[in-house]
Amino acid sequence: MKIGMIMISFILTELIFAQDTVILKKNLPLLNGTINTASKLIEITKMNYEFDGYLIVQLEKNKITQSDTITYSCPVFWINSLNNLNNEYQYFQNFTLFSFAFKSNTFEINKNNKGREILDFIKFYINFNEANREYFTTYLYDSLLTTDILDNSIIWVYQDRYFIIFKTRFDTSIMKIKTPKLLNNKYTYINWNIFIPISKLKYFSKLEDSEPLPFGMKMSGLLKTR
Repeated sequence: MKIGMIMISFILTELIFAQDTVILKKNLPLLNGTINTASKLIEITKMNYEFDGYLIVQLEKNKITQSDTITYSCPVFWINSLNNLNNEYQYFQNFTLFSFAFKSNTFEINKNNKGREILDFIKFYINFNEANREYFTTYLYDSLLTTDILDNSIIWVYQDRYFIIFKTRFDTSIMKIKTPKLLNNKYTYINWNIFIPISKLKYFSKLEDSEPLPFGMKMSGLLKTR
């Protein structure tokens, strides 16, 4: 079963990025590719891991949302170090609406020891969050990253790529999945490592211009939402 969400984007010229400020619409979900519950859960690689690193939103230089747009589609991922920006194998991909996908029971799970471990984990994870909803829910269990977090953010440029960067920390489990991706007009499965946060957000802050950066990364204006 495949559930798609419409992702609408329009041309953003080089001139806009050369200006001081880029404007995006408020409250648009940040979608890291197509939402698809045909993903295959492979294994839980770590049950309890304190992530202390960076959330990266990579702006699409040739795309911009307009007033009738309902989402903003762009790469969104976590990395342990900015030195890993060029290494996709080190990315922890943002898997949007994973709590919905878990509750919908439409993942493909192998009937083996790892599959049973995944099912037990998902059952506990959902029950824990639902039972404690009034007092405590884990980071991103029932919420989305939206363009609101990008307001008044520095745009960083490196190798013709444009980033919004946040420093962050939270406890999480790590799961390996296979998820469909459209390549050459055909869907193929690719491996992703994803976070399933098991704590509240401990720390979240925009990267400041006074901090040392690798690779000669430079400022390239400001992003605001309205």
